[in-house]
Amino acid sequence: HRGFVNTYKSANDEIMEAFIKECAKHPDYDFVVCGWSMGGALSHLAAEDFNFRTRSNKDDPDTGKKVILITFGSPLVLWGKKTQEYFKNCIVKAYNFSHIRDIVTEVPPYHFGYKVVNKIKIALKEWCIFRYFNPWHCHTHYYEEKYYEGIDY
Repeated sequence: HRGFVNTYKSANDEIMEAFIKECAKHPDYDFVVCGWSMGGALSHLAAEDFNFRTRSNKDDPDTGKKVILITFGSPLVLWGKKTQEYFKNCIVKAYNFSHIRDIVTEVPPYHFGYKVVNKIKIALKEWCIFRYFNPWHCHTHYYEEKYYEGIDY
């Protein structure tokens, strides 16, 4: 997770300043941050950063602007119940799509306290032995799937 933070910090100032500037031009719009795989993890950081940078009171997430978060195949990035509750206050809503056979969406292990907000699990329409043992297919193909189950942590 330190790697996610280091990667995000390598370009966050320039990108976030441009994003905030564009959002100011359209104050009535709903803002969406999205990402796939590692980009999904970075999207979580961007959503919180956007909220933090737009707050009038730095201690109160409700005083900042909030985004809708949409990810596909994101690793688990929020550790601990306090972090998860804090993050929920920084966003409007989250949709974290996860294939039931995608190992990337299950690391670091859930039992170590890592989670995402509102994980939506999906599965293949048809069972196929070749797809079952193809983790790349499960991590990259979301267009032919069907809704499986929604979990709100």
